[in-house]
Amino acid sequence: MAFLIFFFFLYVRSQTLEQCRKWYDLGIETESYAEKLSESLDSWKQKNTIQTAYWAASQTLLAKHAWNPATKLSLLEDAEKGFDRSILQNPESLEIRYLRFSYERNLPSFLQGGNHMNEDVKKMIALFRQNKHREYPNAMAKKIRDSILFYGTCSETDRLFLKNIPF
Repeated sequence: MAFLIFFFFLYVRSQTLEQCRKWYDLGIETESYAEKLSESLDSWKQKNTIQTAYWAASQTLLAKHAWNPATKLSLLEDAEKGFDRSILQNPESLEIRYLRFSYERNLPSFLQGGNHMNEDVKKMIALFRQNKHREYPNAMAKKIRDSILFYGTCSETDRLFLKNIPF
């Protein structure tokens, strides 16, 4: 019986994470998915670090879709606290680093939010070098890699390394 409960827990956790990933991607353009992501994660009493990071990401998406400047600023402040907490608890997570990197690269410069982009790029490259990307679906790992190549600042050696990762 304990065996079944354990596998059920793993199944539910992976389904929830897959749903978070899907709603995050859809929430970039569609407010209703950003709301679904935020609401689904708000319902969890205790979130693990990846759920906290997706909750923070959902706040950034809600801010993107909000029309009231005060609401935008409040949501972004909550998001930064969530990202900081997630990174502090799990600094070796490629996915959490990617979510924060995505947020910061899309943040208008006048908002002067956290400035962790270079730190996150360096850490993500180091995690790719440690083959941590193999813990993720290929499509996700490629998306992270391509984001680093397109938006990140890295050495030519790192660019060549990233371009040659087989998926």
